[in-house]
Amino acid sequence: AGSAIIPGAELSPAVFIIPGITLVICLYKYHLLDYSLQTLDEVVEIMNDGWLVLDENNKAVDINPMAEKLINRPREELFGLPVEEVLKDWPNVVSQIGNSTVVLDTNCSVEIQDAWRYFNLRVQPLTNKSEKLTGHMVFWRDITEQKLAEDARRQARDEMFTLLHGLASAASEAPNLQSFLSDSVYLIMSALQCQSMSIFLLDENEQKEATARLSLVNQVGLAEKISKKLV
Repeated sequence: AGSAIIPGAELSPAVFIIPGITLVICLYKYHLLDYSLQTLDEVVEIMNDGWLVLDENNKAVDINPMAEKLINRPREELFGLPVEEVLKDWPNVVSQIGNSTVVLDTNCSVEIQDAWRYFNLRVQPLTNKSEKLTGHMVFWRDITEQKLAEDARRQARDEMFTLLHGLASAASEAPNLQSFLSDSVYLIMSALQCQSMSIFLLDENEQKEATARLSLVNQVGLAEKISKKLV
């Protein structure tokens, strides 16, 4: 065995040492390690989600800026404190941490800088490869945009049901078509929060014509000059 260049020499270690030295030189020369750490720190700083890490004794060992805002205390005051002190304003979370077999998953709202934000709060037990409890992770996921969108959809759906119910009532109580159209205009304007509205119907005398004509049958909020042009 050995090398053809140096008889009896084992060159396998050199095959691994030389690329390793080259990699280390590149890491330090181009500051790749610093770049990775700085990028990670920047991501943690701008996260809208908050997290708190507790050790096996339920003491705070790590926290990000968003969690600081949620707890309303700086990280310097929290490191090493028991969870009862860190989360004294979150008694449901504290009680859940005592149960290492169940994951807490609930929603909550928190006022931050004079604005309410909504979070999904989750407490996750941390275990090692031997399934031994090593701590807990408290995680607040920001769901404000999702909550506001759901509220807007729910409000729009409720308003639509209210409008349909009003139109159905007006149709059943109106003595004639003109009365129903008048009531409908105000119902629709109220639901859509608009200031003017017009209703056009297809002219019965010209329905069979290729160029059927629409006639203005009711309007609210239009200027007199405009309404005359539409008749």
